[in-house]
Amino acid sequence: MINYGTIYSDTMPQKIEITKDMVFLANAIKSYTKTVDEHEVSGYQYDCVGYTKDEYIRLLAEQNNSLQNELLDTQSALCDVYELIEGGVV
Repeated sequence: MINYGTIYSDTMPQKIEITKDMVFLANAIKSYTKTVDEHEVSGYQYDCVGYTKDEYIRLLAEQNNSLQNELLDTQSALCDVYELIEGGVV
C-alpha cells in the first residue's frame, strides 16, 4: 500500500481507479475554491491510497471474510431470539 496523502486536482477523481498493475482509491473527496495571485482556482481535493492488484484482492478477501463472520453471528443471534419468542419467554 502506498499512501499518497492529499491530492489536488482540477477534475473530479473516480472513487476507484484500476490500472494494469494498481488500484487507486480516492476518499474524502471535497471541492474547493481558493484565490491564487488574484485568480480564483477551483478543483477537488482527496486522500489517495494505491494498492497493487494482489494487495487489493487480499484486502477484499479479508473484508469479505469479516462480513461473512458478522452475518453468521447476526443469524445466530436472530435464531436465539426466535427460539425465545417461540418458547414464550419474551
